[in-house]
Amino acid sequence: MGHSTRFPSARPLDVLLVEDSDTDAIWIEHLFSRARDGAYKRTRVGALKEAAELADARAFDVALLDLNLPDSHGVETLTRLRARAPSLPIVVLTGIDDDHLVANTLELGAEDYLTKGHVNAEILERAIRYAIHRMRAEELLRQREKRSPHRRRQRPGPDCALRPRFAPYLRQSACGRLHGPEGRRIPASHQRRAGLPL
Repeated sequence: MGHSTRFPSARPLDVLLVEDSDTDAIWIEHLFSRARDGAYKRTRVGALKEAAELADARAFDVALLDLNLPDSHGVETLTRLRARAPSLPIVVLTGIDDDHLVANTLELGAEDYLTKGHVNAEILERAIRYAIHRMRAEELLRQREKRSPHRRRQRPGPDCALRPRFAPYLRQSACGRLHGPEGRRIPASHQRRAGLPL
């Protein structure tokens, strides 16, 4: 099933949690428990194969992905899920704190990278919303390219769509770590066309 990035206002966001550790899954559930009631619907799987099969069958709003799973390790986990679900926003949530790995995962299609042990409920919620916003802006840019094929897309590094409400989050996000707290802006005109708050 194809994925289309959505911004529901009334229904819960549908989150695919790909995490094999029961201990880490309990911790993540604790973070979600601090969110407003009914904001998120979570489905957890412990292997990449299960995640890929679910992503084929159901249009999730976002995936939280551990890179080291029983059937896949490292960035291959991301590339395999991204190939299976190219329009699914993916936030890497793993225990490895390494700037080179952060940069690599963003270049390979992750919307963000969070390190376990350095995340609270607010950071997790903003990462999820930011990932969905960023994927929608990326979809808009792809649509514009199709209409104007002569215009080459400039994307030397990961795009960090910044609006004032995301500034505190970006200082702690992967984009903030690699590009500074202001990241790289997606043009305001693109944000308006995508329906993003400025």
